[in-house]
Amino acid sequence: MNKSYLKLLSVPGLGTRRITRLIEHFGSCENVLTATPDEICTINGFERKLAHIITSHDGSEFAEFQIEQMVKNDIQLVCILDGNYPKRLKQIYSPPAVLFYKGDLSVFDKPSLAIVGTRRITAYGKAITEEFSSKCAQHGLTTVSGFARGVDTICHISTIKIGGKTGAVFGSGLDVIYPAENRKLFEQVVQNGCIVSEFPMGTKPDAGNFPQRNRIISGLTLGVLVIEAGKRSGALITSAFASDQNREVFAIPGAVNSQKSIGTNRLIQRGHAKAILDFQDILDEFEFLNVSNKTMSLPLPDTLPEKEQNILKVLTEIKHIDDIAEKIAIEPQQLLSQLLYLELRGYVRQHPGKHFESLLKFD
Repeated sequence: MNKSYLKLLSVPGLGTRRITRLIEHFGSCENVLTATPDEICTINGFERKLAHIITSHDGSEFAEFQIEQMVKNDIQLVCILDGNYPKRLKQIYSPPAVLFYKGDLSVFDKPSLAIVGTRRITAYGKAITEEFSSKCAQHGLTTVSGFARGVDTICHISTIKIGGKTGAVFGSGLDVIYPAENRKLFEQVVQNGCIVSEFPMGTKPDAGNFPQRNRIISGLTLGVLVIEAGKRSGALITSAFASDQNREVFAIPGAVNSQKSIGTNRLIQRGHAKAILDFQDILDEFEFLNVSNKTMSLPLPDTLPEKEQNILKVLTEIKHIDDIAEKIAIEPQQLLSQLLYLELRGYVRQHPGKHFESLLKFD
């Protein structure tokens, strides 16, 4: 574990952009810490006072604490010059010089979509989040969100539920799980993706951290989908970062009298986001990835009700709804509602003429 990365983080007066410039100029954190004030002053924007602070600062105590907490919590560290640093994130303005992470960092180099929105989600928002997160997983897209209550949490859970990959970006140190009720989800995300933060170990989830965190959420992805957002929602900050980073911005329209849809409706009205009426709308924007017709075979969830499991067991091939109804002795109208339930969760794909296909695999 490289102490030089950590020592550099503790230098007062150094922000992300300056740390990155120093590392890129000198080639490594070690070279930065052994540079002379005169050498540092050759970089535009680095005055002599700051150069002396950098060269005289002793970050050993800070580095030792960070290493102790990282070992205790099995946290890794990646620098912007390292080969496994997320490629898309490196392209944004002011990328984090250093990322703390736990899990498989490579999930962020796969095609991915950020799904964000309000913490106080409605039943409508919950259903849409479940549907779109599941379909991302179905089509091999990593979902990325902020681990907060509401849309973020449901995004992570829904992705994991059907065997997809998800990534979370913290506004605190990775040893400070927030919200606390997501402790179990923390481990699930680690097992099915990765959790990252630019904040050192021990950093509390202060309100000012989250706008800074949001640029990473959008920066890691190809685009951002805003599900529900009030007029002051942090999700709108993420969408603004996405626009600045040349990422796609999508929004789900909502009822005009819903306080939770003011933000999304305004994004669409002002031309800042594309209105999304169906998941295919998103796939159409990502045609260059060739994901539209590419789906993954998903494992059968243990929590799926027996009736729905019986339907999926019959779907060993594409079948018409009448054939399915005959096989399991159920009225077609009742069967249709169950098939739509399965389709919304990404377990079934509907073809023209009321033909259905299972997307799950059985042991």
